[in-house]
Amino acid sequence: MPLKEWGRELLAQCAPAAARLDALLGGAAYRDAVQAAFSAIEEPDTVPSARVLHAMQRNHGGSYVRFVLAESLLHRASLLATPLPPRIEDEFSNLARASSTKQRQIEAQDRVDFETYRKNYLDPQNLKI
Repeated sequence: MPLKEWGRELLAQCAPAAARLDALLGGAAYRDAVQAAFSAIEEPDTVPSARVLHAMQRNHGGSYVRFVLAESLLHRASLLATPLPPRIEDEFSNLARASSTKQRQIEAQDRVDFETYRKNYLDPQNLKI
């Protein structure tokens, strides 16, 4: 059986369940999802994975790594260009200050030199080996 035919058959079997869920929960989200899956079977070039593969071939010589790097840089630029709301920025600043204060307190209470700490840390009895 061809894959498309099998996919259509499976989705046709899902349609009554989707209709029932929509009837129980209201709306048409489940029927829409089944319809979207039908569309993906009929036009596989429209699904996200196909768009990624096309972009990789067209813009990045088929290299997934180059594609991901380019997308990462685009997203980074977009995020940096979008300022945080002042309330969120203040909250992050307060969290950073509290974290630094707590770190200083922990370090001030530490009375063991690093070499002693390292030896204790690597001691097989402490590693539970």
